[in-house]
Amino acid sequence: MAVHRALLPPGAARGDADDVIIEPLMRLAFGSCARQSLPQPFWPALVSAGPQTFVYAGDMVYGDCSNDTCAELIEAWRDLERVVGFREARDALDVLPLLDDHDLGLNDCGADNPHKALARTLMLDFWDVPRGDVWRRREGLYRSRVYDAPGLGAGTRSVQLLALDVRSFRTPWQVSQTPGKEGVERYSPDGTVHGLGSTMLGEDQWQWLEEQLRRPVVLRIVVSTIQVLAQGHGWERWGLMRAELKRLLRLLA
Repeated sequence: MAVHRALLPPGAARGDADDVIIEPLMRLAFGSCARQSLPQPFWPALVSAGPQTFVYAGDMVYGDCSNDTCAELIEAWRDLERVVGFREARDALDVLPLLDDHDLGLNDCGADNPHKALARTLMLDFWDVPRGDVWRRREGLYRSRVYDAPGLGAGTRSVQLLALDVRSFRTPWQVSQTPGKEGVERYSPDGTVHGLGSTMLGEDQWQWLEEQLRRPVVLRIVVSTIQVLAQGHGWERWGLMRAELKRLLRLLA
């Protein structure tokens, strides 16, 4: 699918979009969590649906690393390349790939993930992300995209897509003191003191997000590879960092 993009040039205002698609957004698809070692029969249906963009929202591969070589992650991307349906979809669609924990080589990982630099490079190279792209320059893999209807003023019929990076800067979760107990199966919500030092996005990304949200649009779509509104369980979710969730919802209100 042909799209027209404008990459963010060096020195441009941070409130500008990283990608500008000169067409109105009519159809968007989302997907995530597809093990490359299992059958993937869904690709033809996705291509047939004809989305203008497919947001591949993390866990595109499962390649948790057993050591620093990350041989498992390298092989996982090779296995995905062998999936015929995937290759056909990649060639047919505009795909926005986002990293999550298993693409990064470590379950439930955050900023302290020792594999993140290698994993990032593997993903960018696999998707042939250009050397001049903002993801090659920016520390985190967050991104803004705007779909503008041609011939109309900016913002008149714009749709904004904001893809957050909830892995590269996230501080550690608070480990449950009663693992397996309902509501705190693995992690528990941070306490008042612990919460003061917690971050999901890191301050630079928070500032970027605030600036992006100042753009006048008719619709915003915000993508997080970690559950935002989920409550009542002790697995990964924004609500484990209550102050961060409140900050996000306040910005989006």
